[in-house]
Amino acid sequence: NGTWDEEVMYPMVVFNADSNRYEMWYCGSDGSGSFYPLRIGFALSADGINWTKYAGNPVLTPTAGTWDEGSVEIGMVLRENGQYKMWYVGMRNNIRQIGYATSLDGINWTKNANPVLSPGSAAWEVGGVAWCSVLSNSGSYTMFYTGLQATGYILRIGRATSLDGINWQKDATNNPVLSNGAPGQWDENSVGTGLNCLKIDNTLYMWYTGWNNFDLTNSGLATSTNDGITWTKHSGNPVLNLGPAGSWDASLVETGTVLLEGDTFRMWLDAYGANVTDLWRIGVATSPLQSAIWQTQNSNFPADVFIINFSSVNDQVC
Repeated sequence: NGTWDEEVMYPMVVFNADSNRYEMWYCGSDGSGSFYPLRIGFALSADGINWTKYAGNPVLTPTAGTWDEGSVEIGMVLRENGQYKMWYVGMRNNIRQIGYATSLDGINWTKNANPVLSPGSAAWEVGGVAWCSVLSNSGSYTMFYTGLQATGYILRIGRATSLDGINWQKDATNNPVLSNGAPGQWDENSVGTGLNCLKIDNTLYMWYTGWNNFDLTNSGLATSTNDGITWTKHSGNPVLNLGPAGSWDASLVETGTVLLEGDTFRMWLDAYGANVTDLWRIGVATSPLQSAIWQTQNSNFPADVFIINFSSVNDQVC
């Protein structure tokens, strides 16, 4: 009680192959009731389950008198050529923007050229830009970020590109590339917050958090085969649901980081329980890789025949 990370959320996990360990950056709140400011901490693990927090936490904090003085929240960390690159969310006067920081050890960070992505004039993102996922593309970067309306806390997901990770060009033609669902659907109010993308073969996978009636709920999946411009939401969404009544994750389940390990997806997520006094915590979930599952629309097959292609398992077709 009363520590800077009495509550923990927004896990961002990287597997460091050089050190053969998992590295996590996460947000902490002191549980004072105001929730903000959030700060960013660091932890290490050999197996992704048992974590040791860095004794010198937090490793990134708000800077007084600047655009991120109200809060700093983890967005994305990439490790390239021995350097860590972080895109994080900063907040001032309830306006969120995305900043950039670099580090050689994942602990000592230098904020650079901030902010690197700011709210636009379009209604869907005029209230702020926030939680993001960044893909590295052999010398360039693609960012999927969350845009906020001015009122109502309605979130949608946009796309931007960059050659250096600092100077970003928003996709003015196609944004937002993923919108909230129709009335009555599980994500009718918003898509965003916890947001993570992977590219496998020629397909982009996006796990995102959606909610209905402004009650943050579950995690969904969408896929794209054209560089993240057109997305198809999975017909079985949400793919990660709330826990049973009374559990630690009974009221909120939010996407964190997804890594592909062999033929298994591993997701680190945050959640909290049924009561308003329950604390945010971090958990893990797994799912088998199935590169494509769809129901055939060929009239030569009955309606209950499915084609399942496990492209990563010797190209077997069942």
